[in-house]
Amino acid sequence: MLKARLNFLLARNPGRLGPWGYFLVNTPTVIATVNAALAAAVVALAARKADAPATIAVVTAAAAFLLVWAALVSWERRTLDPVARTTPTFPTPPDHS
Repeated sequence: MLKARLNFLLARNPGRLGPWGYFLVNTPTVIATVNAALAAAVVALAARKADAPATIAVVTAAAAFLLVWAALVSWERRTLDPVARTTPTFPTPPDHS
């Protein structure tokens, strides 16, 4: 639902959210966020299973979330970087036909 709202805002006023708005509504970023949340949950459960205090479990889960999210977003940006430097070939510009 949030993604639909952000897309609606982008369609009406493309400059409103800027490049970070476009970046955050992309599917790979959403998948990275879900994967990071799952990693945080696993770390929290593992910490509690190891009889760690709740505070330590929360802190380690937050650190795991940030680490996994940063790694996946960094990988996404490196993956998409070569695409940003290419020139579209279709449709052919009028001066090249």
